[in-house]
Amino acid sequence: LFRSEGVYYLSARVTDKVGYITTSAPREVRIDDTPPLVSFSGSAGDVLEATRDSQNNWTVRLSGTAGDPVLSNTNTPGSGVPLDGVHVTLYKAAGGLAGPAAQAATLTGGTWTVDYVLSDSEPSGCYTAEAVAVDALAAIYPDEAASHTQTAEQSFGINTAGPATQIDRSFLTLGQTLTGTLAGAVSGNFVPV
Repeated sequence: LFRSEGVYYLSARVTDKVGYITTSAPREVRIDDTPPLVSFSGSAGDVLEATRDSQNNWTVRLSGTAGDPVLSNTNTPGSGVPLDGVHVTLYKAAGGLAGPAAQAATLTGGTWTVDYVLSDSEPSGCYTAEAVAVDALAAIYPDEAASHTQTAEQSFGINTAGPATQIDRSFLTLGQTLTGTLAGAVSGNFVPV
């Protein structure tokens, strides 16, 4: 019936035996045949900081964008990405999951975020994240989910260690004062010398 994505109008026409014709009011029908768009914030290779949550689990905040493009040759929006339509899975560089499983992201407007819970006790290292977004039609028509799903991947590092410095004492004299700023240090944290 419909050959391509877009906005169509359907009406029904009935003719009785006497020849009277009745036509229904047109109804708008939208055909969405395009998967949603999904991406990560930041750049591949970025180093992200992991923090501990209230249960003392390591978490890393991941974010990006997700949305459903307008229908072809129209300004009409697609079916949309539902609020629970983005899930993120984190993989270790050596293989295997870095957390319990895919974790649901929070979608606000076109931005998704997730504080991904990590399963390792010391999660510093290299990882690859996979974000999967579905549009509203994937939930309604599961047999069509593949054509209404999009995946994005991004590799990055996680750092749980604080900044490090080393001072060569052979260049110091007794009573000498050192001053300066440590890159990556949080204000108010003490650094042993």
